[in-house]
Amino acid sequence: MRYLSANGPRIHFGLGRRENIESLEITWPSAHVERLAKVPINQIVTVKEGSGIVPKKFPRISWKSF
Repeated sequence: MRYLSANGPRIHFGLGRRENIESLEITWPSAHVERLAKVPINQIVTVKEGSGIVPKKFPRISWKSF
């Protein structure tokens, strides 16, 4: 790590041909475990500890350009 640098907080999941995420379990640093169901794909979602998915506007990503 270098001076004034940081790691991005985003996690990218490769899902193959799946159309949704049936369930997702997050273990937070506080040891709180959060279970999410029917998580949407092909978009960025914000998850807040204790609140689950919270609304936040992100630009749509065109995967065809990759």
